[in-house]
Amino acid sequence: MSWTDAQRYCREQFHDLATIDNLEDLERLQASRKGSDYDIDTAWIGLYDDRTRWQWSYGNQDYKMGQDYDNWRQTEPNNAAGVENCTMIKINSGLWLDVPCYGELNAVCINAEGNYIYVQEIMTFDKAREYCQSKHTELASVRDATEDGKIYAVMKGTAWIGLHRIPWSHWSDGSRTTYLNWKTGQPNNARGSQNCVAMNFIGADYDDMNCEELHYVACQELQKLRSTFKLKISTKADMADPEVQRQFLEQLSAKMAKEGVTGVQLHLVVKDGQDQQSEK
Repeated sequence: MSWTDAQRYCREQFHDLATIDNLEDLERLQASRKGSDYDIDTAWIGLYDDRTRWQWSYGNQDYKMGQDYDNWRQTEPNNAAGVENCTMIKINSGLWLDVPCYGELNAVCINAEGNYIYVQEIMTFDKAREYCQSKHTELASVRDATEDGKIYAVMKGTAWIGLHRIPWSHWSDGSRTTYLNWKTGQPNNARGSQNCVAMNFIGADYDDMNCEELHYVACQELQKLRSTFKLKISTKADMADPEVQRQFLEQLSAKMAKEGVTGVQLHLVVKDGQDQQSEK
């Protein structure tokens, strides 16, 4: 089936498409093929490239494709060759293009007062970020046509702005990628339409493919894990107070979410007014 149909099937029948977080997961999935009645060489897994996931460097603010202001050139962003994850603004038109982050361009920074500064030194996107952070605040972000016009007004050449993306950053179940095992030369986004991933069971490596292709499917069941950890808290607050407990759990949950830990439930148990035990 197609990747989208595979995702729907796995969510209805199991939990989701297979997620591979480490070498052990990879080997377990590869071993699951043994004993099958089918000659399965390739199967969809849960890795996909969400091309709508972009982010501004300034404040790490999410950019919602199709909702937030943009000035993309027609057909952009197109992620040509699967490596165009950063954004430049053209000097002759002011239009945005997605380009490889390793290219060398001028840059537009923003300072603490909200002013835009054009940097004539050419550098990669990462170097441009480092420069802007050390000399000013960050690479420029663009929230509306007025800001776009102000940036264009200071430019003397094509330059980086702060819009970028991290490819292949999430699995179908929403978890962040921590382990990737690409086949040599992949991903390459052949013909500009390869957003989904299938695993080859012989080599246990990944290949990006057109999501409409038909392949077998690797699903995963939901593993219900329960773990306990203890926190020692030094505070003058009354931890027996329900409102204080609520605020503590909210802050802990926010911190865990920032670190990519989601889908958990937290419960606070106060013992002797000192030891706190949380379960997830």
